Amino acid sequence: MGSYINVDTGEYPVSFSRVRKDNPNVSFSNKVKEVGLYKLVQETTRPDFNPDLQHIAEGSPVRCSGGYMQTWLVTDYTEEQIQSHQAGVTGTKSNRILRHRNQKLKETDWTALSDVHMTDEMRVYRQALRDVTLQKDFPQHVVWPELEGVN
Repeated sequence: MGSYINVDTGEYPVSFSRVRKDNPNVSFSNKVKEVGLYKLVQETTRPDFNPDLQHIAEGSPVRCSGGYMQTWLVTDYTEEQIQSHQAGVTGTKSNRILRHRNQKLKETDWTALSDVHMTDEMRVYRQALRDVTLQKDFPQHVVWPELEGVN
């Protein structure tokens, strides 16, 4: 869905509803390319970029062929930003794994009730679930413990 630019002030993006509101005496049968001070900005394809190493943002529209065209700015992250981004990705993955691990523990909590005898196999399984964070490649790769009839 395209946006407009106010050619007088340079304000961008401006929504179609705003263009309609600012032009109450104009009849709109469909999305128009130009109304008063507003011109439709032609959308362009977002360029390829590496989200681990680069940031992408929409730039200011440029005037071309009597209209305006959307632009994109791709900038490289600094080394500090790359490390921060990787830490965020790792943190998100860790959280997802821990939620899954906690669900698996919850499913076997009944075996830890005082009136239930927990088998050695179940005790080892539950401890292995707690220890997934100690695995060498955590959180990139997790080997889930298995227990017959639980997984």
